[in-house]
Amino acid sequence: MKKKLVLSLAVLSVNTFADGPMCTYPKNICEETEPQIISDVMAMVNEVKQAEPDIQQEIPSPGDLIYEVSTLDEQKEFDRQRAEQDEKLKNKKTTKFTSVDKFVAGLPESMRQNFLLMGPSRSNQDGSVPNPKVIMKSPNAEVVASFNSHGDQHGFEEVEMMVWNKTEKKYDMISIAFEEDSPKKEARVKVNPQGCKECHGDPVRPQWDHPPMWTGQIPFAADTIMPNSYDKKNYIKTLEQIEAAKKETDLSKLSVFEKRMRALEPRLSSTQVKDATDNLEIPHVDGTESFNCNKGRADDSKHNGPGFKLYDQMQMKTFCQINNELKNMPDWDNLKYAAYGAMKGCKMQEILPTQMQQNVKNFYQSQGFKSPTYNDLTNELTNQRRNLRQRVRDQRESRQMWFNAENQKVTKDSFNSRSQFFQWANIGGNILSNFDDNNVDQVTSLRTLLEPLGVNMKGWSMSLDPNPMTFGDTFAELVNMGAFDDVIKEFGETPNCAVLEKKANKKLKTDKQIKETSDRIASQCLQNPSVDLTLDGQLDQLSQIPFADLKQQAQAIFNKCTQCHGPEDKGGFSKELGLPVLDLFNLDDFEKDMADNREQTLALVESMKDRIARPLGSVGSMPPTPPMKPLTDDERKIVIQYLNVIKNGQGQSNNLNGQPIQPGTGMGGGFGGGGSPAKPEGSGAGTNTLSPPPGGF
Repeated sequence: MKKKLVLSLAVLSVNTFADGPMCTYPKNICEETEPQIISDVMAMVNEVKQAEPDIQQEIPSPGDLIYEVSTLDEQKEFDRQRAEQDEKLKNKKTTKFTSVDKFVAGLPESMRQNFLLMGPSRSNQDGSVPNPKVIMKSPNAEVVASFNSHGDQHGFEEVEMMVWNKTEKKYDMISIAFEEDSPKKEARVKVNPQGCKECHGDPVRPQWDHPPMWTGQIPFAADTIMPNSYDKKNYIKTLEQIEAAKKETDLSKLSVFEKRMRALEPRLSSTQVKDATDNLEIPHVDGTESFNCNKGRADDSKHNGPGFKLYDQMQMKTFCQINNELKNMPDWDNLKYAAYGAMKGCKMQEILPTQMQQNVKNFYQSQGFKSPTYNDLTNELTNQRRNLRQRVRDQRESRQMWFNAENQKVTKDSFNSRSQFFQWANIGGNILSNFDDNNVDQVTSLRTLLEPLGVNMKGWSMSLDPNPMTFGDTFAELVNMGAFDDVIKEFGETPNCAVLEKKANKKLKTDKQIKETSDRIASQCLQNPSVDLTLDGQLDQLSQIPFADLKQQAQAIFNKCTQCHGPEDKGGFSKELGLPVLDLFNLDDFEKDMADNREQTLALVESMKDRIARPLGSVGSMPPTPPMKPLTDDERKIVIQYLNVIKNGQGQSNNLNGQPIQPGTGMGGGFGGGGSPAKPEGSGAGTNTLSPPPGGF
């Protein structure tokens, strides 16, 4: 108890920065603020790990027919291996954590109180409304664990965890796979397995979209249960199932779902939710050193639910990791002055030497940016990020619309625009306002310094699509993580930019390695420019192809998509791979569905166009390469032109087979809206795009 009392008296850091919000958090945020929770959880993990048999392959018993010995030496070797295995099995430790439900029940109570319910998910563990995936967090998110609840779901026999590693200043991913059908109830513990790195990167970073909405979460907006919403009905049902399971004393009568869910400790009862006549925010159980980043958001008294806390706290931990990486850069002692000036809004034209400014332009021009001057380039970068953030927001809203349509059987007449949808979903006011419009110029300035030196600032984002860099509202906190302490001591928290700019410029000029790195990367970019597909102006050549011919060519290409996305009854692997189903085996049927369910299908069409038009190998581009073979530029143009035609109400349903395509079919997004052609991510256009059902494309 004394230890906890001392921790609770730790000095809190309060920071204001540019136009961003103010965060309050413990000074030791990059160390451990929850040592007891981490210790208890890791003791559980180690107990499970020590109970595993340390045997690569079980040796069969002498009577097994599958093992034959032909020489005396082979018999002796067999006997030796068998005796060694018997000794290991005899000394094997035991564990009480032999299944997912028992492991979950053993986690700290605060984690079982702070949980989120997820429907369809793009992670290794999927979920559904009747059988949600559960994400549990410690009060400060230094331990996060998840499980799901139905045997047909991916990752059903696993508990996935993230545990903060204070030594390396990063999260470790831990996968515990329980073999629940095995008589021995064995488990396999893996730390930072390759499967996690494929999505979370190496070094791994958390993935949790920017608030205030999380597609598929129940409730999906701001941790808030709205009156008369479908979220309320589903949340009540889950609470009732948990309450009933807790009352049952004979565990043999419970389903696997009930055994797992009964370990949770909801802070709301089903009766409380039923009786609520106003918006009801799901409470979060804070720890002795909890923190928040609510200052500057729409309403400081709200946004304290588990989804908000999970984002803010994991983003702070991610900044700890980034801070550590910056400090370990070989030239940080000279680079930190320029970086501090960028974050404080000083003039980068005064900080960057002339040659570095030229290298910056070369670097970004090789990626498709066209600005002739450095000042124009920064405006283009800022606009691109704003556009990409809007695109991500549109996609998340669209996925939620598909999620509702799938689970609520909403007809096409229920909504035909985003505003009607959110009205229908009973969300009012500015609850979905974008919180990430802060520190935009500072982020741009730091990009022009670090990205041309090889630093991947997109990796600082926790969004599944990192390109929009959705970390602007908490970006200011990076200053106080330690990497800038010497500069702050010298120049203060409100520096004289003229003096700082002069010193930063001198440091960059005199650092030979920084100059060499800048020159080398710029030279490589000029030699190997981006090959991103720019579709603008390239579709007119297809405008005179008879629709029947275009459709035939598109069908051949879509047949490749159905190999993964096709329904199982037609030979696809969508269920096995956890992918959204695209029944494109017959485009006549697809066009008919488009005509019958136009408002819902438009989102899918726009998403398909967006994903196919993205630069090859970028996040979310289709088909994913590797492992799939990419489409050629001609194939991509054919598919997009075909989708343009049917989006505009043409195709089989309008009896246009054999007729030339009408030119001018725009590539704009939105519900039935036009717009400018989609461009690659480097161009800053193509912002009005939508996404497929939950699960991604």
